[in-house]
Amino acid sequence: MRTRIRTVAAAAIVVVGVTAGSATAGALVTGAQIKDGSVRGADVRNGSLTGGDVRDGSLSLPDVENLPVGPKGEAGPPGLPGANGVPGLVQRSEPRTLGAGDRLSWTISCDLHETAVSGGVSSTRPDLVSIERSTVDGAHWLVSVVNEGGAEALVFGWAMCVQA
Repeated sequence: MRTRIRTVAAAAIVVVGVTAGSATAGALVTGAQIKDGSVRGADVRNGSLTGGDVRDGSLSLPDVENLPVGPKGEAGPPGLPGANGVPGLVQRSEPRTLGAGDRLSWTISCDLHETAVSGGVSSTRPDLVSIERSTVDGAHWLVSVVNEGGAEALVFGWAMCVQA
């Protein structure tokens, strides 16, 4: 009888030890205890992360630009006909490459006998590039931009020109 009690007691101690160890292990590791940068892709199960797990603004183009391209989707329905444009209105565009920390000003010129009626500037990296000036000057559109980020950006200046 004593042997049976000792066996049951030993088994109970083993069960408590094993389950307490599992519960303790589950409670030991928290996000606050993980050193930044120590978890790698190999440590994360495939398919276990979703867009909701990624903080807004935490990814940049280099993080995702080399991902594999997915399958091509089916063609959509045809679009509606566009509105008739303004006769004689043409767009003149001049792209520039803007290095990190660079400031650049340039003029987008209309052709001879044209005048600029509108214009603008845009960038492939609006998160980095700030517009300092975008204005008309007769037959030209004037653009000034600054790259406040740490990466190169492509910037487009354009003028909408009509016959003078």
